[in-house]
Formats: sequence, C-alpha cells, structure tokens
Amino acid sequence: MTNVRIYAPFIMEFEWDPAKEAKNLEKHGISFVAAARVLASGITFRSRSDHRGEERWVAIGMHPETGKVIAIVYAMRDGRHRVISARRARTHEEAEYRKQVGGAAAEGGRG
Repeated sequence: MTNVRIYAPFIMEFEWDPAKEAKNLEKHGISFVAAARVLASGITFRSRSDHRGEERWVAIGMHPETGKVIAIVYAMRDGRHRVISARRARTHEEAEYRKQVGGAAAEGGRG
C-alpha cells in the first residue's frame, strides 16, 4: 500500500496498491502520483460511479505534465482518496469537463 499526503490549502491523503499502479502505468501511461496531483488541484469535474456496493467517484481533470484531460476513478476510505485507476478521458468526459471548468481547462487538449 502506498500512502501519499499532499499539502494544498488543506491536507489531502491518498493511497493505492503499487501493483495496480504499475499495471495502470503500463496500460494507460498515467501514474497514480499524477492522478493524486489532479485530484489535489481542485480543478476537476466529478461524477459518481458506484461499483459492487462501493461508492466510487470519477474525477476528470488536466494531467499536470502532459496537459491532457484524464479520468481518475477513486473511492473514499477512512478519509483517504483510494486511487483505483487513471486513464485518458473519453471524448464525452473531456467535453463535459471543459464545459464545467471552462477557462481553467482552455489549455492543453486532445493532441
């Protein structure tokens, strides 16, 4: 289990399975550290996506290094954001993100 604490204007705690992160990095090219940074930025569009009785969330935000819009699936466990996966946002997710976030999302793009 990897635990990370990010200090923004407030403290956010994150955790994830290192083996799952390695698989995610191989498949999608996105680290869970980058995903945590997107969540900590506060500039995200979020929607609920429950799975097998667990309350889960999908946050759409801008990757801190690439500027691409990504989707992060996470759950809240004991006050921590448990990162489950991170991938490139689907076309409709990116469109909704840009609509909701507006000017903050104007940079970057699907290239």
